[in-house]
Amino acid sequence: MEKFRDNLKAAVRSVSVADHMLTQTYPLIKDEKLLIGVTDKIRESCMKAFQAALDYEHIYNQVPPYHESYGPIIEAFAKYCKKYKVDKDSLDSARNVGLIIDEHKRCPVEFTRKGQFVICSDDYDLKKVSVRDLSRFISTTKEIITKIQDRIDASERLFRRGTKQHTEC
Repeated sequence: MEKFRDNLKAAVRSVSVADHMLTQTYPLIKDEKLLIGVTDKIRESCMKAFQAALDYEHIYNQVPPYHESYGPIIEAFAKYCKKYKVDKDSLDSARNVGLIIDEHKRCPVEFTRKGQFVICSDDYDLKKVSVRDLSRFISTTKEIITKIQDRIDASERLFRRGTKQHTEC
């Protein structure tokens, strides 16, 4: 199977896990530290969805090789937003998820307060992660995945129809 299909499946699986963690596990456990795990799964899902689109474009030599880390993948995909009908707000949301995880990795202090996971930087800038934020990130990620899947499927149908017509001639 093509690499882009594997990445799409991984994206769907990751966002499903994130959704389950947020809607099923978190209400039972009530531990705000779980919210950063949900954020990480959303980030993983976005990354796999963007990689799927870039891998698909790479098949047709439309994308030069790119570095496979979160920031460069988003920047490489940004050039194809219009083609995949992903709006700027959705892309900014994906960037924000990546920033939250990056800040979490660098932060010296983190704590929970009033149903939120709070990340505190060296200069005491606070970044809060709430259930409402994560619900929006999950729905945005699902929309991104759907748009990428729809675009790839439409291109595949056109490609198959075109090759079928050429073989009949």
